[in-house]
Amino acid sequence: MRTEKALEVAALQDIVLVPAAIEEVRGDPARSELAGEEDERRQADASGHDRHPVGGREVVQGKWHAERAEDRDRRPFREASEHRRPDADGLDDEFHRRDAGHLRHVRDGERAPEVGAEAVAGLKHRELSRLRLPADGSGLEKQRVVRRVVVDGPEDTQRFVDGHRMGGETRRARIMSEPIRPFHPLLAGAAVGAAWADLLLGLNPHLLTPARALTLMALCAAGGAAVAWPLQLALRRGERPGRTGALVFGLAAALFALFAEAQRLIYLAFVAGEARRVLGATAVAAGVWAAAAFASALAPRARRRAAAPVPALFLGLFLFVPLLGGRSRPPAALATPPSLPTAATRSLLVVGLEGVSWELVTAGASEGALPTFAELLKHGAAGPLETLGSFDRAALWTTAATGKRPLKHGVVSGDEQRTPAGALLLRPLVPGSAFRIGLPFVPLRRAALESRSLAFWEILGRRGHDTAALGWPAAARTETEERLETFRVEPARLDRPLVRTLAPEGLSSEMALRTTLAGAARDLSVVGAALGTVPQGLSNVLVLVLSGAQNVARPFGAAGDPRYWGLPVPEAEARARALKAYYRFLDDLLRDLVEREGRDRTICVFSPASFGPPPPLDAVASFLRAEPPRAGPEAGADGFLVLQGAGIREGVRLTSAHLLDLAPTLIVLAGEPMARDIDGRVLAEAFDERFSGRTSIPIVTTFEPEGPQ
Repeated sequence: MRTEKALEVAALQDIVLVPAAIEEVRGDPARSELAGEEDERRQADASGHDRHPVGGREVVQGKWHAERAEDRDRRPFREASEHRRPDADGLDDEFHRRDAGHLRHVRDGERAPEVGAEAVAGLKHRELSRLRLPADGSGLEKQRVVRRVVVDGPEDTQRFVDGHRMGGETRRARIMSEPIRPFHPLLAGAAVGAAWADLLLGLNPHLLTPARALTLMALCAAGGAAVAWPLQLALRRGERPGRTGALVFGLAAALFALFAEAQRLIYLAFVAGEARRVLGATAVAAGVWAAAAFASALAPRARRRAAAPVPALFLGLFLFVPLLGGRSRPPAALATPPSLPTAATRSLLVVGLEGVSWELVTAGASEGALPTFAELLKHGAAGPLETLGSFDRAALWTTAATGKRPLKHGVVSGDEQRTPAGALLLRPLVPGSAFRIGLPFVPLRRAALESRSLAFWEILGRRGHDTAALGWPAAARTETEERLETFRVEPARLDRPLVRTLAPEGLSSEMALRTTLAGAARDLSVVGAALGTVPQGLSNVLVLVLSGAQNVARPFGAAGDPRYWGLPVPEAEARARALKAYYRFLDDLLRDLVEREGRDRTICVFSPASFGPPPPLDAVASFLRAEPPRAGPEAGADGFLVLQGAGIREGVRLTSAHLLDLAPTLIVLAGEPMARDIDGRVLAEAFDERFSGRTSIPIVTTFEPEGPQ
């Protein structure tokens, strides 16, 4: 085959293309003498074969089969070309052996197709004469079969294929005449970008409007095409992905389908039904694409035919997915009754702890290191508090305050990515990690935290209770919150005995200033402001959150704890002592609060999520970065709830409490009815017989002024 350019030989699967080396041998009289004798012998043998028609096809028997078996033992064509063997039929046998053996385009007993005169007009070729028996059995007729065609360039190849397409009638002729469908990486990249846009739209249902959805899908599709552009440049024109490429792409599509389904389950409490439909449809579409890719890998003909249509088909499918997220009709608003029933009222003291572990609290209480916690556990009802599936500080604390899921109160994230299509509040979470994937090159900004639902202290305030709330994360700033500036304590002004306790020997002063001392100063400020603004009256509610422990738990939580995996923690002994010292400091603060304001009150101490070991992938990433492990709530460890005082049974173990149950339980303990649109339940198993026996819990539609949610 004499050519200076690369040829696409996939279209010439039934014709022997003779390279220039063998053609030169054919042109050499001295060397071609033996080849000519061999050709004459083959022609003579071909004319003497016994034939009979079977189904319109020519079946070769006997001696020709023996010659084919002998031909299979010949050396491959690359060896023949090196030794300049003057046998072009060896190349024909090479094509038959490799093509028919692996790709199964032709079976034993099938003859080579006839080639019309139009196909080889103007091309150097060789014909053989054979006798054939027609299907009607009328008699033998002479047949001219093309055995060799020599082409000089791609244009000759295309002309030959066009001519053969007009004259070919066999199955292999149809295969040879199939057009080559090139693979389009840009189209596939745009389809992948559209799938990612569907995932973001499912997590952010406020963007499911025509204009915003089209804008986001256009951005993601353009980004996917831009990522695929280097692959477009790397592939030669008309080149298709092989079996390995199809398998890799199918595996990636299957993993994306599983990833989309995981997001639907992780954010089940964050998105409504229409958004979950979008996530489910995205997972199904990606799964079908994976099945199509695996099928094309196992069926080469499907891979040839579907190189371009498949990405285009799934691009259209992913563009259709957001239509499944049409917003459902909101329920009709019901007016709140003008007068709600009331029950016996009582005062509440609610203390939230952030950065505290339920395991360390129970261990310290049993060892006698935390006497206040031990007293609350002994004379109250306590147990683990199931948290949300996905940790976000703003969503977590707003859920605890309202008793409603994030999809109702609207606070789903504390940060956002601002795009031309709108704000992306929720981003896909990598399973086994706290890492969230959004849009690249788009910075994160603090989101506006506006809850659509009332917090439990706001409900009680509207019902006539005197309330005060300080330090609650993600809550609207109130006049009481502004008083924290008046009672603020600086770390440098802490008492020296307290400083010596919180900064044990072996802990650097700089580290102590950033962790234990800074946390103690914040918690003392909140407690001081709370004691200075305690609401007066028979039914008052004091709510405060102590968040200083999170400054200590993150860097010190892994010290001396066998649950953590990774590099050793520096100053491990000193950090472990500092962490225990801070827990004793919190125990002393609780003792002061209970002694001064806990009389004749129902006391509630809770933590919405415990700090513990990081997720597995984050632990591995820290190890690879040569960093010690850090504690945090990202792994989804349950928090805890302790109730003690008036109306609470003693020594009760809570086994099924959820974070959603906190707000309705406190509302009912304060003497108010239960609302139907609150997602949590009342923990009636924690109430004593006197409270549950003489008090019936009335139920109302909602406390929200705009109607039920």
